[in-house]
Amino acid sequence: MKQKRFCAFLMCLALAAALFWAAPRAEANVVTNVTDAQIAAAIKGGQKYLFDQFVDQGAEGYWTTGDFDHFAGTCAAVSALVETGKYGDPLYAAKIDKGVKYILGKVIQQDGSFSLSWHGDVPYAAGMALVALSLYGKAATLSIQDGAALRAAIQKGYDYLKNMQSSNGSWPYGDLSNTQFGVMGMYYASRYLGVAIKGSDWATRLLGYLDNLQHANGGFGYWNKENVFTMTGAGLWALAMIEEGQLGFLPDGVTKTRAQRAVDWFDSRYNGSDDWGRSVTKGWNNDEYYVYAMAKALTGILGTQGKVGINDWVQDLKNAMWGFIEGGQPPVPNSAPAPCYWTEIEWTNSPNLGTAWVLMALAFADPATDSPQKFLPEKTASDVPAINQGLVTLETKAGVTIKNPGRINIGQANKATNVTLPIGGFDFTLLNVPLGGTAVLTITPPAGSFDKANPNGFLKPDGTLKDDFRWFKIQGGSWKGLASVPIRLVPVGGPYTAIEVTLRDGGPEDEDGVANGQIKDPGAPGFGPAGAALPAASGDGASGCFIATAAYGSNMANDVLILQRFRDNYLLSNLPGRLLVKIYYGISPPIAAYIARNEYLRTATRIALAPVVMMVKYPGALLIIIGALIGFAILRKRSRFA
Repeated sequence: MKQKRFCAFLMCLALAAALFWAAPRAEANVVTNVTDAQIAAAIKGGQKYLFDQFVDQGAEGYWTTGDFDHFAGTCAAVSALVETGKYGDPLYAAKIDKGVKYILGKVIQQDGSFSLSWHGDVPYAAGMALVALSLYGKAATLSIQDGAALRAAIQKGYDYLKNMQSSNGSWPYGDLSNTQFGVMGMYYASRYLGVAIKGSDWATRLLGYLDNLQHANGGFGYWNKENVFTMTGAGLWALAMIEEGQLGFLPDGVTKTRAQRAVDWFDSRYNGSDDWGRSVTKGWNNDEYYVYAMAKALTGILGTQGKVGINDWVQDLKNAMWGFIEGGQPPVPNSAPAPCYWTEIEWTNSPNLGTAWVLMALAFADPATDSPQKFLPEKTASDVPAINQGLVTLETKAGVTIKNPGRINIGQANKATNVTLPIGGFDFTLLNVPLGGTAVLTITPPAGSFDKANPNGFLKPDGTLKDDFRWFKIQGGSWKGLASVPIRLVPVGGPYTAIEVTLRDGGPEDEDGVANGQIKDPGAPGFGPAGAALPAASGDGASGCFIATAAYGSNMANDVLILQRFRDNYLLSNLPGRLLVKIYYGISPPIAAYIARNEYLRTATRIALAPVVMMVKYPGALLIIIGALIGFAILRKRSRFA
């Protein structure tokens, strides 16, 4: 009897242990304050894992995908390695090239058409293929023949996927999960081909479908509005891709936008449980497929500096992904890459796929992770004309990557009245630039900025580019047009969808002015004369006080405004004063630019300007001081001869 009881006890203990180990990882791996160095090490570990898992077949190769064939794993791995900047590494590039050949061999049939028989021919495959091929096409430097062949394949895939869309706006089988991948394929292919998205027939149909799936509480359903938690990321990401991700209210001031309702829903459930009862810690669980969609969605809608409620969602994402590392060697910052991986648990139980999802999510959402593509939604307090507001994408190619991008308001620096900056400015650092060489940055702005009927856009009413199109940079506290920087609209000949600017390492557009393989360039596309334009009239927002603006960091600083008023009221009211101001405008910009780059000089300049500001602010005190100095000099002279 005792033996039976002991066996029963052991069975219960084994069952308890099994239940413990089968519990969701979200509760067991909660970590906080994961650093950028740790995330960089984890990304390198994931990259190394994918590198080691590649199956080389000579001319081509693949990554496996759990229960399915190798197609999904290959598409995801190619996309992840390109998005995390590894195409610039020759060892990785060789495997990526072979993976692309494998993908093309699966999708291009003998008759030259684009087709798939992967897992029921659902849009997952076509969408993932177009994402991988489009990202690869922007990263790789191909021969004319290979480039034309790749473009033709992407065009065929675009047409194939477009024809697959149902009349209700979804992609087979009518659920948001499949549809999300259909939208991704259309989005990435459209960007590669230079085809407009907003207002297109497929995007319009999709919007109607999303309206039918969005629940009254703001969440999106999987199919007929169920499984709301797991699909809200897909719905938000789809809205971002078709340029319908505006936050706030509709013009009536009462009805919230689709995106705002979904973000509010996510905010209210940031800590709770999903539709399958799994715990959610700080917005994230261990479903890498969900993480991938939501990270892209929040990046495209809120931006990486935004918050969900009071939560820094990017930091929470990094904490969660560090805690969810499934296996391999623990990543160690500043050490040689050690392979680690995440397992995709809901779809294929595949470490290759799970690792790819996480790498893409981090590359997309973490500003400190350099990648060749970054999303920049509009700032909340934007000073860009309303018709030009919306999501902007920055992209590089040929192994160059982008780090720490951001949007900057036009009013951050002085702007002359004859300068127009339609979509505002951008701050970014480009890495892996050939030493002293150039990098091409592609800026895809909201479609409205290319509307010829938009007086605040890039085009004239006849559809041609406005005059004096240049790249502008903040120098000495003012926007300055650089005639030496090549800039154009693309595709050449139109219809235009993007701006292409060529920046030089160490050139006048590079903030540090040093050829060091990096380009740091707060800049903006716009219109106006080259060189330091004349200051705007008082009240236009341009101070013209270059040195003071550089010293105080803003033309709206109180002391700068005091000096402005002195200039306007006293110096510009007479001929000698106007001549003095003209001389100052001629010599001060380069001095101001030098001061702006050195914090010690900025501090010293503020100290030097302090008595000037005091004298301007309190002219009566100036007379007292002058009188006191004269009196002191007279007394001293008398005492000397006494």
